[in-house]
Amino acid sequence: MTVLIRPYAATDAAETLEVFERSVRGLAGDAYTDEQVEAWVGSRTVAVWVAARAGQRIVVASAGEGGPLVGLVALELPDPAAGGDALLDLMFVVPEASRQGVASALLEWAIEEARAIGAPRMSTFASRTALPFFEARGFVVDGERTVWRGGVELQNYAMSRSLGALPGA
Repeated sequence: MTVLIRPYAATDAAETLEVFERSVRGLAGDAYTDEQVEAWVGSRTVAVWVAARAGQRIVVASAGEGGPLVGLVALELPDPAAGGDALLDLMFVVPEASRQGVASALLEWAIEEARAIGAPRMSTFASRTALPFFEARGFVVDGERTVWRGGVELQNYAMSRSLGALPGA
């Protein structure tokens, strides 16, 4: 699959929400119960989804030029003057694009963006499903967390990794 990474546009809102929903429903079932999956997906509207993304740097992955969206990543960057860590707020890939390099390309973009402003570390909250992916890319578990969605308990992992210096620095 040829993957094109491009900046998020306002016209992508509904399709990115669909990517999120399809990813959770299609990939999290081995690690979470049906009740947990549906609580995680919730009943977000496009407006709620857009509001939650305010202030984030987002890119999307499409299946080639003009193709459907197959993934997205949302990054919260610290003020370069204040310093601090970058937060990978979310990253989702549709099931049919899983294990085809889409998530790796999205993560690579996020790491380079964070390095470019001098963030020393990147943190994320990884699902049970995503844990091996992040561990294989240098993230370490800082702790297990319990979160509640719609009255249903879910577990995830606080993870982080050093970003190191920019190449050639």
